[in-house]
This record gives sequence, structure tokens and C-alpha cells, in this order.
Amino acid sequence: MSTAARPVVPGLSPRSTVLPARPTPAASTVVPPGGVRSAAPPSPPPPPPSVVTGRYAVVSSFDGGFIGEVRLVNTGRAAQGWTVRLTFPQGRLVTAWAEGIEQGTFGADGSTFTYRSGVDLAAGASVPVRFHFERTGTTRPDACTVDGVTCAGL
Repeated sequence: MSTAARPVVPGLSPRSTVLPARPTPAASTVVPPGGVRSAAPPSPPPPPPSVVTGRYAVVSSFDGGFIGEVRLVNTGRAAQGWTVRLTFPQGRLVTAWAEGIEQGTFGADGSTFTYRSGVDLAAGASVPVRFHFERTGTTRPDACTVDGVTCAGL
């Protein structure tokens, strides 16, 4: 038996039986149980519901039209802006107004009527937003919302 060293071949290194350590994955790339990994951050929580609520009512009706209202109440502790939306399948909006406060802006887009506050409604305050519609075929809207929340009284 010879104790001579093995010859070294240029460009090759002797084979090692020790495997290199495997790098640990970063915390952001750890795959959770179940094997599904999400790269997107968690979505933010939904905004709190509006503190301004609405109640729909018909003030008066007559041949060919009616006057209705959405009575707004600010149940919060601070003044708050608001948006009322009503949807009727047909008909024509004649006019709209808010009683007792500065007027906002209103308009109709197809079958949806929108009224946006002119000023914020004070905490604890109430105000009616009234509207005159003609030829709707009904005094009940398909939808009524205040800041995206369904009105009471439907």
C-alpha cells in the first residue's frame, strides 16, 4: 500500500462527502401549512359604517308625481358629510332640496338620483332632503342609500 498523495487534476477539486449547509428561507418566503403562499399584504379593514343614517318617506303624492324625502340623522359625535342615492326604474327628477341647511349638489344619472351635502351635518342633528319626481310609476324606489347604507322605511 502506498501512502503517496493522489495526483491533482487541474480544474477539478477532490469530491467531498460533506454537503454545504442549506440556507434558511427568509420569514417572508416561508410557506404556511397547506402549501399556499400569498405575496400580497393583508387588505385593510373595511371603513366603519357611516354615522349619518337615512329614513325614506313619501311627503305627498299627486296625479303624475310625488314629493318624497330622506330624513338624515347624524348619530355620531362629530359633524359629517353625506351622500343620498335613490334609484327609480323610470321617471324624471324635477328638483331636490335640503331643508334648513346650505344646499348641496344634486343630479340624475340614468335612473339614479344623487344628492351630496353642501355642509357637514352637525352631531345629533337631523335634516330632510326632499325631492320631486314625475312619472316614476311608483313612489317606492328600487334602492335608497345614505353613504352606501340602505335607508330605513322601505
